[in-house]
Amino acid sequence: MIRVLTRFTLMLTAVVFLAACSSGTKGRCHKVREYQKAESAPFLVIPEGLAPLDPNLRLKIPDGPLNLEAVPEGQPCLDYPPRYFREG
Repeated sequence: MIRVLTRFTLMLTAVVFLAACSSGTKGRCHKVREYQKAESAPFLVIPEGLAPLDPNLRLKIPDGPLNLEAVPEGQPCLDYPPRYFREG
């Protein structure tokens, strides 16, 4: 009984992971994403007595123009690789 339950649990977990990997990714680049509007913020001020933050863990947003446009409908998303084999 325990063996059957373990197999069932493993199969159910595998199905859930496979379903999660394939859901909701199509057309995601055709909308402006929240990260496209990201801006740098000043360092946090750490109160005395607490350990300072590691400065190497800071993410710096590069200077330059922001891309606030989504990929037009009908254009491929960058997260999909180009076709390798010719069709036909």
